[in-house]
Amino acid sequence: MKAHPGWNVVVAYAKDSHAFYGQGAEGKDWSHQNTATHTVLGKYNYDVYGVHAGIFILEGDGGFENVTYFPHAKLNQILTSQNSGHT
Repeated sequence: MKAHPGWNVVVAYAKDSHAFYGQGAEGKDWSHQNTATHTVLGKYNYDVYGVHAGIFILEGDGGFENVTYFPHAKLNQILTSQNSGHT
């Protein structure tokens, strides 16, 4: 996070349904990239969002591989919501 001060970062498992609604212009106020990691369990694809502010919605099973959120300590301006389908 030291490389991009003032940014929030959300990492979401690409297979889970998710939506992001960023405030401002893409490339200036928010960005999106796809990345993958290889483990002994296989290959996992992720969507990475760098944002100043916005709304992130995840439809996942609530597992550890679904989403990670790194808020900027002074700029926590992202609303996150997760519906795991559990009652």
